[in-house]
Amino acid sequence: MTPIGDDLLLGALATEAAFASGWGLEPQVSAALRPLNLKGLTTRPSLALLTAALSGRYPPALVSLINSFSSSHGLAAAIRRVRNLGHTSGPAMLAGISVIAQQALSVDQEEEGSAQ
Repeated sequence: MTPIGDDLLLGALATEAAFASGWGLEPQVSAALRPLNLKGLTTRPSLALLTAALSGRYPPALVSLINSFSSSHGLAAAIRRVRNLGHTSGPAMLAGISVIAQQALSVDQEEEGSAQ
């Protein structure tokens, strides 16, 4: 019931909210979505999820996974719970997390390169 791209955005938004400042990233995904009127651009369930995410509220399985990144305890189980959401929603949320993490890694590598 939710488009895969919206699920990817949901994973990216949750990751940005949790880690962007600590990773030295600007919250680009939320900044791009906030001014948009998403009504009519997506399904009702997805609109509700994205609107909630822009207000800092996320699906419990996604919150659990993001919290698990702080310690390795329960990380594999948290990944499985998110992966099992919907038909493609969970894998797309994981992809959104990956996009933001890869962005953080590239910023970190650029900073290391310029420091040498």
